[in-house]
Amino acid sequence: MIKKLSVVAVFLFLLVASLPLAAQEWAGRGRLQGEIKDEKGQPIEGAKLTFRKGSERVDPAVSGPAPVFTNAKGKWAIGGLAGGQWGVLIQKDGYVDSEGQLKANEFGPAQPAIITLREIPKEVIQAAATSSLVNTALNAGDELFNGGKYAQARAEYEKAVDKVEEGVRPAVYFRIAKTYIQEKQFAQAVKPLGPIAYILRMRTSRRCWRSKAKIPQS
Repeated sequence: MIKKLSVVAVFLFLLVASLPLAAQEWAGRGRLQGEIKDEKGQPIEGAKLTFRKGSERVDPAVSGPAPVFTNAKGKWAIGGLAGGQWGVLIQKDGYVDSEGQLKANEFGPAQPAIITLREIPKEVIQAAATSSLVNTALNAGDELFNGGKYAQARAEYEKAVDKVEEGVRPAVYFRIAKTYIQEKQFAQAVKPLGPIAYILRMRTSRRCWRSKAKIPQS
């Protein structure tokens, strides 16, 4: 019995002893440092850098050192790294994510890595914000409609109708018409259908124009 307990104790000791090694296999004496700038050469403060050991794409869910952030001068530094290749993911609101590779050396200083982040165009940010507002309004309208609150649903749909793309607009007008139908306001229900007919006529006329614009064959 004592012999069996000794074997179990040794096994548990080896298992527990191996856990820190597995969890800290990325740790070492290497150090990386650098600077993050924008396209105008200005430092970017508050950029987040996530490091993971190896040459694969950075997976924040994998064990690794805590992220570091750039200071007011755009500079960053991280120590305690094992030597070899490290993937780095750089993120900052308003800028395109950047990912690449750096090499840590445990036996010498690393040269500072100067990295430039590209700013996300304002048009893209505005389009994303508008899309978010539209989706919020449509989802809220659908929920209100399903709850029998037709006037409130209509108000939400009307918030979205002028902001959606032309191809989606008929569906929103149809939603508005349905709210009137549920309220038995059939005369009012016809009004939102007018823009649908106009959009369909415009599409048809465009197709006809394209068909008439064929190059004559000699």
